[in-house]
Amino acid sequence: MAKRQIIRLTESDLHNMITESVKQALKEMEGFDTYVGNYRDLGTASGLRNFSDVERMYDQLGRFINSDKSYWDFLHMENWTNFVNRLRLIPTDMKFRSGDIEDKELAARVDDFVKKANMIPYPDLSVSSNSSFVDKAKDVKGVLNYAYQLYGDFIDYLRSTHEGGDMKQKDMANDWDKFDKVKNQNAMKRKSGEDVMDFIQSNDPFSHNKGRALRRYDNAMNKINSMD
Repeated sequence: MAKRQIIRLTESDLHNMITESVKQALKEMEGFDTYVGNYRDLGTASGLRNFSDVERMYDQLGRFINSDKSYWDFLHMENWTNFVNRLRLIPTDMKFRSGDIEDKELAARVDDFVKKANMIPYPDLSVSSNSSFVDKAKDVKGVLNYAYQLYGDFIDYLRSTHEGGDMKQKDMANDWDKFDKVKNQNAMKRKSGEDVMDFIQSNDPFSHNKGRALRRYDNAMNKINSMD
């Protein structure tokens, strides 16, 4: 007889297992959207609105930087001046929509993020310059790398505070609240569907539970006559 293997779990291990199980269940539930990465509620737990835009931009920057397109194709795959405008705007928009941030350290970090984002340089794409399209493409990638580091540093800061404890508990609480909300919504949809089916079956004269064909015919005629 094989010996049983005893697995010892700490309280932290158990909490992590429960958290991951909840997140997996949420992903499989209809109507539950997930954000980028493993910290879906990082912005919510931090009290930051539109933080998901920061995460999405960070992922997009990574895809651009790791693109295997030729210099020519890369240079023409995006309006890079408009893209830099978006890079500058997203942190400012997040700060504006978040309002007053109570945590002084977080508020200072957000201010610094906004300040540095507004200093992201524009690549030199002017046709009057003597640089080749290869140099222009390399200049764009240099700007993207700078922005990627800037966005990554801010996300890493939030992740570090999240793992500190309080924010992680808020994250888990947000998960459970959303879980209950979606579960109740789905239950109401099912109940509504069941009520409709009950009504149809109880009022449909051609339902199989009405008995013989002649009786179903009589019921149908009674329904039609009652509508006159």
